[in-house]
Amino acid sequence: MNKFIFLILSCASVFGADTSFQITTTTETNALAGSIFTMDIYTRDGQTNLMRTTETRQGVVDRRRQWFYHDGVLVGEYYDYISTSFFIVEAGTPYVVSEKHYPYIGCNQVIVQTKDYVVLDSFTAGTNGVFYPEDNAAVRNMNKTPADTRKQIQE
Repeated sequence: MNKFIFLILSCASVFGADTSFQITTTTETNALAGSIFTMDIYTRDGQTNLMRTTETRQGVVDRRRQWFYHDGVLVGEYYDYISTSFFIVEAGTPYVVSEKHYPYIGCNQVIVQTKDYVVLDSFTAGTNGVFYPEDNAAVRNMNKTPADTRKQIQE
């Protein structure tokens, strides 16, 4: 009986885990060029919200491209090459897209909001520039900040 209780308690975090997004990864290799091409597609509640391609040559990341979506709309792109990186916000979308950028780290957070600054989606990156979607609870918590404070943060 004690083993059974232990098993239930050790799996309790799985029952509370956020399962709102899924990841699909495909990898191709080119032995002639010595490169590996990986594509990761993240979906939240059935909608693609992040696509990432990474090209590695001889064990070193050569280039990484990441596309951010909300509700089927491409809202921004982040390109990271060996010598440079840049972020592009798509024009004409019904969303506000902001990114946090530090001089020595680069871009480490992307937030998709309504024009009234309600957070719809958020992505964070480690020091390696790889973005991941924030879970639903983190996105909900971002909206607990009063609207005036959120607007000041964006400005």
